[in-house]
Amino acid sequence: MPAQPAQPAPAKPSSTSGTRRSSPDSGPHAQPPSKREKLEKKASAELANFVVRVMNKHKAQMSHDDFKHEARKVTKILMEKERKGGAFDPQKLIELSQHKKAKIAQFIDDYMTKLLARQSAVSS
Repeated sequence: MPAQPAQPAPAKPSSTSGTRRSSPDSGPHAQPPSKREKLEKKASAELANFVVRVMNKHKAQMSHDDFKHEARKVTKILMEKERKGGAFDPQKLIELSQHKKAKIAQFIDDYMTKLLARQSAVSS
């Protein structure tokens, strides 16, 4: 009697379909971004520009890719701090006050000093 090929066991139903789930903001039926989302994105872009300008004095001490990575990281940290700070108004980040700019610059200087100290300690 010839051996018949084994039939694969039927797949168990799972909670995920095996296909990559897309975010609710993608696809043909995605909702257009709200006005607040647009303001937050613009605020993030403005903050990122300011972060890069402040960090430029440290650029010679690290590679281009490391600089970009740290600039994104600092921007993300600052955006999260702003969101957690209570009444988050993206418009205030778009139009940074001198006081806010000074606080952000101080944070970045402290962050970069610690980062560069860690990097030199590791490479030594």
